[in-house]
Amino acid sequence: MSIRRDTADQIRLAWPLAGFFLLFFIAPLIILILVSFHTGPDMKTYGITQWVKLLGDGFSWRVLGDTLRKDVAGPATVRAERQLCAIGRPDRREVVAVEGDARQRPASEIV
Repeated sequence: MSIRRDTADQIRLAWPLAGFFLLFFIAPLIILILVSFHTGPDMKTYGITQWVKLLGDGFSWRVLGDTLRKDVAGPATVRAERQLCAIGRPDRREVVAVEGDARQRPASEIV
């Protein structure tokens, strides 16, 4: 088989996934963006008043900051707690991913 035919076969196999992605992710995202630019509940006029209200409110920024902080700091905190719990227990072994290399190492070597 030629390389060109292999590539064509791979592209043909990707079409159902691309259609699913378009139908269930991209289309709703576009609709959500369009709806966010309506100025009122009647949805007859477009504008940026909703965005001005959202971005001009300090409470919205605090909520966004708290959410991002928890999403970023949460997983890091869990990793740190696991590492701290493993200190002093050299017999405990965990699977640790080190630069793409998953291997068994004593937990005391992780820290």
